[in-house]
Amino acid sequence: MKKKFLKVFEVTMVILIVLAVFGYGAFEIWVRNYAEHEKIFYEAQKIDSKIAPFKFQFMMKLASKAGSSKANRILGDYYLLKRKYKDALIYFLKYSESHKNDLWNLGKIYECYSKVKNKEQAIKWLEKESSKGNLTASLALGNAYRDDDKFLAAIKCYERAIKSFPEKACIAIAKIYRVQKKYDNEIAILEKGIKLVPGKWQLYLELARTYHYQKKYDLAINKYIAAIEHGCWNSGSLLRLIITRCDYKKGEKIFLNLAKKMGKNFQRELGIIYLAQSKYKQARKALKSSNYNEEFQFDDIAFSYKFQQDYSQAAQYYLLKNNDNRVDGYYAIVKMYKNIGKFDQALFYAQEAESKQGAMLPEIIAMAGDIYFERKDYKLALEYYKKIFRRSNLDKITECYLILKDYDSYEKLLVKMKEKGGSDLYLEYKIKLLIHQGKINNAIEIINSLKHIPEHSKISYIGTIYIKAKNYEKALAQYQKLAQDPEIFAVKCIKIAELYEIQGKYELAIKSYEKLLSKIDDDAIAEKDPLYKIGLIYYKQGKYQQALEYLLKDLEQDCCTQTYKYKSIAEVYGKLGLKNKEREYLAKHMLLSEKVF
Repeated sequence: MKKKFLKVFEVTMVILIVLAVFGYGAFEIWVRNYAEHEKIFYEAQKIDSKIAPFKFQFMMKLASKAGSSKANRILGDYYLLKRKYKDALIYFLKYSESHKNDLWNLGKIYECYSKVKNKEQAIKWLEKESSKGNLTASLALGNAYRDDDKFLAAIKCYERAIKSFPEKACIAIAKIYRVQKKYDNEIAILEKGIKLVPGKWQLYLELARTYHYQKKYDLAINKYIAAIEHGCWNSGSLLRLIITRCDYKKGEKIFLNLAKKMGKNFQRELGIIYLAQSKYKQARKALKSSNYNEEFQFDDIAFSYKFQQDYSQAAQYYLLKNNDNRVDGYYAIVKMYKNIGKFDQALFYAQEAESKQGAMLPEIIAMAGDIYFERKDYKLALEYYKKIFRRSNLDKITECYLILKDYDSYEKLLVKMKEKGGSDLYLEYKIKLLIHQGKINNAIEIINSLKHIPEHSKISYIGTIYIKAKNYEKALAQYQKLAQDPEIFAVKCIKIAELYEIQGKYELAIKSYEKLLSKIDDDAIAEKDPLYKIGLIYYKQGKYQQALEYLLKDLEQDCCTQTYKYKSIAEVYGKLGLKNKEREYLAKHMLLSEKVF
């Protein structure tokens, strides 16, 4: 028996040794073959984490033996992923010896230098390379100067690099001029780029965006068309502009001409334009003949029925997406019915998704929870929210506990947060609990003890606490402490305006927003939305004409980026009895918010 065991053991060991030798050899061949290919980088991660006998350090030695210069770049990538910046830098510098004109690599070298807190050395290294006539280094140096807001120095570097990189350098200079609002200079440099390299669609696209930003819509349309004609695959910006300007006839003509000229399929764009005009049959005919794959076609056709408010037909097309056993279609149906307030249908399809697919998407679970929350069935809502315990759901879970006054469960959740090392999260939700329990002073004490939060944030937070406690005088006194620094001043104006609005003091709220309008430049105003908020205050008061004036002014200034604003304008037109305008803006809202571009 013992002899038999020893024999089996010996045979086993021989087999293992043969496999080890063969495995080593095969592994070395694999490394040598792949050293020239970037796939090694991704495979290396798997080896590092999953294959214990062959650690990544071993693979690196073999890759270095392979004599491939690309191996250095790959190893640099790996160390960068592991945040070992000094090691990464060694390999990127080795790679640059044989690839001096690799802009990507120069960018990585700069990143590594910066991460080891030696940004000056990074810039010196780029300056040295640039002075040797390396125009790639000049371009990378321009990027470094631009990131430090040294715009004049950046432009000089880009101008040197134009000889070798006309497209990249011209676009980089143009973007600096855009930030500085020197639009004539921006247009001039982009036109120069087009003369140097006429076939580059990126230059036409940037020029189109410049004209669009300046509200020179005809010029923007012409440049968008030129970008498409020169190979730009994305016609979304042009389609968006046509819809926001309601140039539907012009849009039809543009895309038909492009199809004729380029021999390409622009049926989807035509379908969207027909849809905007409520030409449903024409729209669906065009969408069905588009060159999108079947799944995207189902999406588009479902959207066309939803746009027409034929939700049952939309649901049927969304279901066709589930032929490959995914739940994307169910998610779209649940979202559609939830958004229009048909909760029973939404829950029916959520449950059907679970029964047919064996599980719900986390997003469907969250929506089901939201439906029960809106119905004030907080216990059932909580059941769904707890199925996906993640950061985005914590607010919902804690809100349910507070409404149900289940403080024990809330406290247990806080303990979990603390145990998992989420001290900031723990404090955030601890403060929330104290406020709900009316322990205002305890909450304020914790906020004041937090060292990592800036002073103006603490002031703002405490003001919000006083509002929740309905102590409006203390809230106002708190907000008045905010400094006059431009950014903080904007927060101050908004917070005070919101406080007055809560109290129904609409004129004072409007005055606070007007202070903001008088102090901050156009771009900053658009970000803070004071015009939009003034429009909403007039709407609340039933002053629809004034509301419309401010909402339209805001929309024009905001370059149509916030799609919910179209819906607000549609509601005002509805109140004024202008039904055609109401339909027009609702159509814009739906088309733009659905991201059909």
